Amino acid sequence: MKHGITHSFFILLLFLAPVLVLTSCQNDEEEVNPLAAELLGKWDVNFVEVSNCEDSDLNQTLDLTSSDCFTQNGAEVCVEMTLEYREDNQHLYFFEAVTTTPSGVVTTETNSLVQTYALVDNTLSVCDGVGDVLTDCSDYEVTISGNTLTLKVLSQSNQGCEEMIRAVRQ
Repeated sequence: MKHGITHSFFILLLFLAPVLVLTSCQNDEEEVNPLAAELLGKWDVNFVEVSNCEDSDLNQTLDLTSSDCFTQNGAEVCVEMTLEYREDNQHLYFFEAVTTTPSGVVTTETNSLVQTYALVDNTLSVCDGVGDVLTDCSDYEVTISGNTLTLKVLSQSNQGCEEMIRAVRQ
């Protein structure tokens, strides 16, 4: 059974949320990763792809490069997703989907998370928790080209899916 954007993408984005959190654990004597300074700041997510899932119904693409709104099952859906990486190694994630049905009914779903991140070379580890108690970590390959951030999951999800997120600097 297929679910609307407000259910399936919300679940998908909750699943992807740990990608957006990192913890930096650098010793003052260690060399500073130049990618770390580029990662800092706010990023608007404009593309999310989940592919090659064992259950093909989980394969989804959300392309917001030309517009934050699209039509699904006759309803207009407008999505906002933001990632923010701070110097204190906190990662902030914000998601909002506003759906307007053809009859004019409006529903809003929001989610926000604060997570911890670490960046070693070009691998970003995003974890729930703070300090020494970090759980549910996910590792992503980070690429920054100009004002575009690309995060690609390094380990498949429990559904066998490959995941990729692309964002532009605010």
